[in-house]
Amino acid sequence: MLTLYAHPLSSYCWKVLIALFETGIPFKPAMVNLGDPVERAAYLKLSPFGKIPAMRDGERTILETSIMIEYLAMTFPQAAGLIPKDPEAALKVRALDRFYDLYLNSQLGKVANDRLRPADQKDPLGLAAAMSDLRCAIGLVEKDMADGGWAAGTSFTMADCAAAPALYYVNRLIPYAQAYPNTSRYLERLIKRPAVARAIEEAAPYAHMLPL
Repeated sequence: MLTLYAHPLSSYCWKVLIALFETGIPFKPAMVNLGDPVERAAYLKLSPFGKIPAMRDGERTILETSIMIEYLAMTFPQAAGLIPKDPEAALKVRALDRFYDLYLNSQLGKVANDRLRPADQKDPLGLAAAMSDLRCAIGLVEKDMADGGWAAGTSFTMADCAAAPALYYVNRLIPYAQAYPNTSRYLERLIKRPAVARAIEEAAPYAHMLPL
Protein backbone atom coordinates (compact mmCIF):
# COMPACT_ATOMS: atom_id res chain seq x y z
CA MET A 1 0.00 0.00 0.00
CA LEU A 2 1.09 3.53 -0.70
CA THR A 3 2.20 5.74 2.19
CA LEU A 4 1.85 9.51 1.87
CA TYR A 5 3.96 11.57 4.23
CA ALA A 6 2.14 14.86 4.51
CA HIS A 7 0.54 17.56 6.62
CA PRO A 8 -3.17 18.40 6.19
CA LEU A 9 -2.52 22.16 5.91
CA SER A 10 0.05 22.03 3.12
CA SER A 11 -1.30 23.11 -0.26
CA TYR A 12 1.15 20.81 -2.03
CA CYS A 13 -0.02 17.91 0.13
CA TRP A 14 -3.62 18.77 -0.76
CA LYS A 15 -2.73 18.39 -4.42
CA VAL A 16 -1.75 14.74 -4.00
CA LEU A 17 -4.46 14.02 -1.44
CA ILE A 18 -7.08 15.28 -3.88
CA ALA A 19 -5.73 12.95 -6.55
CA LEU A 20 -5.88 10.02 -4.12
CA PHE A 21 -9.37 10.89 -2.86
CA GLU A 22 -10.61 11.46 -6.41
CA THR A 23 -9.44 8.04 -7.60
CA GLY A 24 -10.12 6.03 -4.45
CA ILE A 25 -6.61 4.59 -4.38
CA PRO A 26 -5.97 3.17 -0.90
CA PHE A 27 -3.07 4.72 0.98
CA LYS A 28 -1.70 5.12 4.48
CA PRO A 29 -1.37 8.73 5.67
CA ALA A 30 1.69 9.57 7.75
CA MET A 31 1.72 12.94 9.49
CA VAL A 32 4.98 14.89 9.12
CA ASN A 33 6.08 17.15 11.99
CA LEU A 34 9.20 18.99 10.84
CA GLY A 35 9.20 20.99 14.06
CA ASP A 36 10.23 17.91 16.05
CA PRO A 37 14.02 17.37 15.72
CA VAL A 38 13.79 13.58 15.86
CA GLU A 39 10.96 13.37 13.32
CA ARG A 40 12.69 15.90 11.09
CA ALA A 41 15.94 13.90 11.07
CA ALA A 42 14.05 10.74 10.17
CA TYR A 43 12.09 12.49 7.41
CA LEU A 44 15.22 14.02 5.87
CA LYS A 45 16.43 10.50 5.14
CA LEU A 46 13.33 10.09 2.97
CA SER A 47 13.15 13.61 1.53
CA PRO A 48 16.62 15.25 1.71
CA PHE A 49 15.33 18.81 1.24
CA GLY A 50 12.62 18.32 3.86
CA LYS A 51 9.85 19.05 1.38
CA ILE A 52 6.40 17.61 1.88
CA PRO A 53 4.73 15.51 0.72
CA ALA A 54 6.72 12.37 -0.01
CA MET A 55 5.26 9.10 -1.24
CA ARG A 56 6.43 5.54 -0.70
CA ASP A 57 5.32 2.51 -2.68
CA GLY A 58 7.17 -0.51 -1.37
CA GLU A 59 10.86 0.32 -1.67
CA ARG A 60 10.25 3.20 -4.09
CA THR A 61 10.23 6.80 -2.88
CA ILE A 62 8.51 9.39 -5.08
CA LEU A 63 9.17 13.08 -4.54
CA GLU A 64 7.60 16.15 -6.19
CA THR A 65 3.81 16.32 -6.39
CA SER A 66 3.46 16.29 -10.17
CA ILE A 67 5.61 13.18 -10.40
CA MET A 68 3.51 11.52 -7.69
CA ILE A 69 0.33 12.09 -9.68
CA GLU A 70 2.06 10.97 -12.88
CA TYR A 71 3.07 7.81 -11.01
CA LEU A 72 -0.52 7.23 -9.86
CA ALA A 73 -1.80 7.67 -13.42
CA MET A 74 0.84 5.28 -14.74
CA THR A 75 0.37 2.63 -12.04
CA PHE A 76 -3.32 2.57 -11.13
CA PRO A 77 -6.03 2.22 -13.81
CA GLN A 78 -8.49 4.33 -11.81
CA ALA A 79 -6.06 7.26 -11.92
CA ALA A 80 -5.30 7.10 -15.64
CA GLY A 81 -7.76 9.90 -16.41
CA LEU A 82 -5.77 12.41 -14.40
CA ILE A 83 -3.35 12.59 -17.36
CA PRO A 84 -5.08 12.40 -20.77
CA LYS A 85 -3.82 9.79 -23.20
CA ASP A 86 -3.86 12.26 -26.08
CA PRO A 87 -0.36 13.86 -26.12
CA GLU A 88 -1.61 17.35 -26.89
CA ALA A 89 -4.26 17.23 -24.17
CA ALA A 90 -1.72 15.80 -21.74
CA LEU A 91 0.68 18.64 -22.54
CA LYS A 92 -2.03 21.18 -21.70
CA VAL A 93 -2.68 19.48 -18.37
CA ARG A 94 1.02 19.44 -17.51
CA ALA A 95 1.44 23.09 -18.50
CA LEU A 96 -1.47 24.14 -16.30
CA ASP A 97 -0.18 22.00 -13.46
CA ARG A 98 3.13 23.86 -13.60
CA PHE A 99 1.33 27.20 -13.88
CA TYR A 100 -0.67 26.63 -10.69
CA ASP A 101 2.35 25.32 -8.82
CA LEU A 102 4.84 27.97 -9.90
CA TYR A 103 2.75 31.11 -10.13
CA LEU A 104 0.19 30.58 -7.38
CA ASN A 105 1.29 27.89 -4.95
CA SER A 106 4.95 28.89 -4.81
CA GLN A 107 4.16 32.60 -4.52
CA LEU A 108 1.66 31.81 -1.79
CA GLY A 109 4.42 30.00 0.09
CA LYS A 110 6.64 33.09 -0.14
CA VAL A 111 3.91 35.23 1.42
CA ALA A 112 3.29 32.71 4.20
CA ASN A 113 7.00 32.40 4.97
CA ASP A 114 7.44 36.17 5.09
CA ARG A 115 4.60 36.48 7.58
CA LEU A 116 6.26 33.90 9.82
CA ARG A 117 9.58 35.76 9.91
CA PRO A 118 10.60 38.08 12.75
CA ALA A 119 10.00 41.76 11.99
CA ASP A 120 13.69 42.46 11.36
CA GLN A 121 13.98 39.62 8.81
CA LYS A 122 11.04 40.38 6.56
CA ASP A 123 11.51 40.91 2.83
CA PRO A 124 9.17 43.70 1.65
CA LEU A 125 10.51 43.67 -1.92
CA GLY A 126 10.18 39.90 -2.22
CA LEU A 127 6.69 40.06 -0.72
CA ALA A 128 5.61 42.75 -3.18
CA ALA A 129 6.93 40.69 -6.11
CA ALA A 130 5.08 37.59 -4.90
CA MET A 131 1.81 39.50 -4.49
CA SER A 132 2.23 40.99 -7.98
CA ASP A 133 2.74 37.51 -9.46
CA LEU A 134 -0.32 36.22 -7.62
CA ARG A 135 -2.53 38.98 -9.01
CA CYS A 136 -1.18 38.44 -12.51
CA ALA A 137 -1.80 34.69 -12.25
CA ILE A 138 -5.36 35.15 -11.02
CA GLY A 139 -5.99 37.45 -13.99
CA LEU A 140 -4.87 34.68 -16.34
CA VAL A 141 -7.13 32.16 -14.60
CA GLU A 142 -10.00 34.63 -15.00
CA LYS A 143 -9.52 34.60 -18.78
CA ASP A 144 -9.04 30.84 -18.98
CA MET A 145 -12.17 30.03 -17.00
CA ALA A 146 -14.54 32.33 -18.90
CA ASP A 147 -16.29 29.31 -20.44
CA GLY A 148 -16.54 27.34 -17.19
CA GLY A 149 -15.62 23.68 -16.96
CA TRP A 150 -12.41 22.35 -15.47
CA ALA A 151 -8.88 23.67 -15.80
CA ALA A 152 -7.98 21.79 -18.99
CA GLY A 153 -11.46 21.23 -20.43
CA THR A 154 -14.39 18.99 -19.57
CA SER A 155 -12.56 16.42 -17.40
CA PHE A 156 -11.11 16.71 -13.89
CA THR A 157 -7.35 16.22 -14.21
CA MET A 158 -4.02 16.77 -12.47
CA ALA A 159 -4.36 20.45 -13.37
CA ASP A 160 -7.44 20.72 -11.14
CA CYS A 161 -5.63 18.89 -8.34
CA ALA A 162 -3.03 21.67 -8.47
CA ALA A 163 -5.57 24.46 -8.93
CA ALA A 164 -7.81 23.59 -5.98
CA PRO A 165 -5.42 24.23 -3.06
CA ALA A 166 -3.76 27.17 -4.83
CA LEU A 167 -7.01 29.01 -5.51
CA TYR A 168 -8.51 28.12 -2.14
CA TYR A 169 -5.58 29.52 -0.18
CA VAL A 170 -5.02 32.52 -2.46
CA ASN A 171 -8.67 33.43 -1.90
CA ARG A 172 -7.93 33.50 1.83
CA LEU A 173 -5.14 35.95 1.09
CA ILE A 174 -6.71 38.03 -1.70
CA PRO A 175 -10.50 37.48 -1.74
CA TYR A 176 -11.35 37.68 -5.43
CA ALA A 177 -15.10 36.97 -5.69
CA GLN A 178 -16.08 40.42 -6.99
CA ALA A 179 -13.05 41.27 -9.12
CA TYR A 180 -12.61 37.80 -10.66
CA PRO A 181 -16.06 36.17 -11.04
CA ASN A 182 -14.93 33.40 -13.42
CA THR A 183 -12.16 32.38 -11.03
CA SER A 184 -14.57 32.54 -8.12
CA ARG A 185 -17.07 30.27 -9.89
CA TYR A 186 -14.29 27.82 -10.73
CA LEU A 187 -13.28 27.71 -7.08
CA GLU A 188 -16.89 27.05 -6.13
CA ARG A 189 -16.96 24.08 -8.53
CA LEU A 190 -13.72 22.79 -7.05
CA ILE A 191 -14.93 23.10 -3.46
CA LYS A 192 -18.06 21.10 -4.30
CA ARG A 193 -15.97 18.26 -5.69
CA PRO A 194 -16.03 15.53 -2.97
CA ALA A 195 -12.25 14.96 -3.14
CA VAL A 196 -11.54 18.67 -2.62
CA ALA A 197 -14.19 19.01 0.08
CA ARG A 198 -12.58 16.13 1.96
CA ALA A 199 -9.15 17.78 1.84
CA ILE A 200 -10.64 21.01 3.19
CA GLU A 201 -12.48 19.13 5.94
CA GLU A 202 -9.36 17.25 7.06
CA ALA A 203 -7.37 20.50 7.19
CA ALA A 204 -10.00 22.37 9.22
CA PRO A 205 -8.68 21.40 12.70
CA TYR A 206 -5.33 22.98 11.81
CA ALA A 207 -6.64 26.11 10.05
CA HIS A 208 -5.81 28.34 13.03
CA MET A 209 -2.11 27.76 12.30
CA LEU A 210 -2.26 29.45 8.88
CA PRO A 211 -0.23 32.66 8.56
CA LEU A 212 -2.70 34.01 5.98
